[in-house]
Amino acid sequence: MINKSGINFSQIAVLSLFAVLLTVLTSTGMGQPGSGFLYLSNQRIVTLEVIDSNRAVVNYLNLSESYTVFMPSDFIVFGKQGQWKRTQVIKNEDLSDQDNRFFASHLIKPGDVYGAEIQGDLRIDGDVDAACLRIDGRILLFEKLLKRDLEVAISRISNIDMDRRNRKNAIQRAGFQRGFGKMIFEGSEAAEEYKQYFQEDPVFGPVAIADPKPLLPSAFRNLPDPVVVRVSGVISRFGGIKDMEVAKGLDPVLDDMAMETVRGSWQFLPAVQGGEVAEAEVKLNIVFRRD
Repeated sequence: MINKSGINFSQIAVLSLFAVLLTVLTSTGMGQPGSGFLYLSNQRIVTLEVIDSNRAVVNYLNLSESYTVFMPSDFIVFGKQGQWKRTQVIKNEDLSDQDNRFFASHLIKPGDVYGAEIQGDLRIDGDVDAACLRIDGRILLFEKLLKRDLEVAISRISNIDMDRRNRKNAIQRAGFQRGFGKMIFEGSEAAEEYKQYFQEDPVFGPVAIADPKPLLPSAFRNLPDPVVVRVSGVISRFGGIKDMEVAKGLDPVLDDMAMETVRGSWQFLPAVQGGEVAEAEVKLNIVFRRD
């Protein structure tokens, strides 16, 4: 859907990438108020589109002369009443490479454009209202755009002539008379309020992005709530669960149902440590529902 590989910056490349993104926005209904975000300067252009409770699309145009390490775990989205969540991994669209289903980082070369679907637990009440990205010792604060404004911005971005030596002038010629969003430096007074969202040596546990509850059989309706079976296992680098066993059971029938529900219906994102996806042990509570 989105080009994931780095390509040389040219007007054709930018046009192709953002034409695809514009088609995605139109066909999926994304870009409603509060769901589209843009950061634009003469050093980098970044768009963010939240798709659903665990997926977002990011496009990053590196206009600087230095390499950039993009880590989705440094992307934070904000909701109402202080809610916030982070994305965690990059989804690999190469279905033939199941051993590398997810990535935790990507190196973006100078003059490259990079597009990716990033995933994490983005479940918040209501719309995403704001977003920020920590990158290269800076925190980028995105500007929220309505659907029509984001579409106009994407159209203008696709017309940027990156063959021009003066990139600031090229951006202005494409129709941008100002930047979008705000940049603050880590360690500055302005960055203090964002310090709580980032860690120096972050370790992120695996995330269950789908965790349906099994239906409690009628023979067990007399059990008091909550009816819970606890299982343990290991979430692999590609998001599968293995070495699963019952840690605290109730009855062989319920124990088997809990195990089969996790195997057949639960979906996981792998843990992230040191900028790489990693295996991690988990303990899961499978709560039965009554209807």
